Amino acid sequence: RYELASMSIDERLKLIQARVWDGVNDPRIRKLALQITRSCGRDDGACEAQRVFDYVKANVRYTGDIGPVLNPKTGKVEAIDLYQKPWVTLEYGGGDCDDHVGVIGSLLTVIGHTVRLRVSASSRFGDWEHIYPVTLLPKHAPKLARAVDTTLPWNAKLGSEAKYGKARDYTIEAPV
Repeated sequence: RYELASMSIDERLKLIQARVWDGVNDPRIRKLALQITRSCGRDDGACEAQRVFDYVKANVRYTGDIGPVLNPKTGKVEAIDLYQKPWVTLEYGGGDCDDHVGVIGSLLTVIGHTVRLRVSASSRFGDWEHIYPVTLLPKHAPKLARAVDTTLPWNAKLGSEAKYGKARDYTIEAPV
């Protein structure tokens, strides 16, 4: 749960990376990833990425976090950013962009993909406002980064990205 406006993007990314790590260590995520990609060829990472994209797009609704509400402890009206574990997002069937990242990042990672977390801002000088996963393809000799953003409008396809003024990629690392 993120409530501190002063928290840096690097600190927030550590929380999101930890949620992906939770999913990587959850056997239900591995089982689901194998079921989703069952029809893909042995080393067909593009097929796997497409199947994961389609599954999450169809089963995890994009929704915002908790809107501004009066915090009785501080007396201030605050918005709250929740960071759900991937299985919780799947069970609830919804979450915001960081929740989608947890699900997609862990589903792809447990089947061998190298995944990066891309944060973006709509303008070069704006605040960071969006995050989505990027998978590297082909799986065993990556040359191409492909966006896997399931939070874009329903007609968006695998590889689609919203226009941005700046972006930064983060690796998925085990929490220390």
